[in-house]
Amino acid sequence: MNSEEITTALDKIIYVVNNWDYRVSSSKLEEIVDEFSQEDFINFITSEEVKTRLFDGTNKWYTNNVVNSFLNKYPTAGDSILKDASSDVLCNLCLNNGFYSDLKLINAIALNDSLPESQAFAAHLCDIATLRELKSAKSHKVRSVVFQRLGPVEALDDMLKDRKANIRTEGVRYAPHGYAKLSEMTKEISGSVFRILVNKIKISEIPLMLANRNLKNNWQQRSLQDRLERGY
Repeated sequence: MNSEEITTALDKIIYVVNNWDYRVSSSKLEEIVDEFSQEDFINFITSEEVKTRLFDGTNKWYTNNVVNSFLNKYPTAGDSILKDASSDVLCNLCLNNGFYSDLKLINAIALNDSLPESQAFAAHLCDIATLRELKSAKSHKVRSVVFQRLGPVEALDDMLKDRKANIRTEGVRYAPHGYAKLSEMTKEISGSVFRILVNKIKISEIPLMLANRNLKNNWQQRSLQDRLERGY
């Protein structure tokens, strides 16, 4: 399928999705799909023109409907889409609907940080070995999935030192009272983390928190004072 043929087919599809309701458009799309071979579809859907005009310029429901119409006919074409790995929309559609034949492609998408949304989705599905490689992923959404799946038994220390405050908050919440690694967090800058930390750290290490900037907040200061007065 050459560029001129791609443009012609795309014009037809955009006309259908913009001028017919969903019941009629579905049957019209099926007619267009019947004109495509699997090779044509792969060339079409991975072309830059389609990615720009179809995914950026139409209603998301229609975009999903278009792609699903093709992939229902050629489900293994999803392998080529996932290997191409250049569109979050496409990769998410393939992952969410099982449009692939090789499960290992899920691991490949999970390790691909150029597609943050697809990577986070794939992190829910990938194997444990791949998950362990993602503990320091760029995306905090991905790391959050990783730690939810691995759990604090395996990943608590990584959670406690994570860059994202909400992940550290979860780590401190799950940490045992007096957990050794908590003593490394006395300079914690997040108020939400500090609130929990002040009640989990060893009482003997509370003085190390007295210079923490969170104590400028009266509520935080009161929490620390209450802990000191309890003496445990």
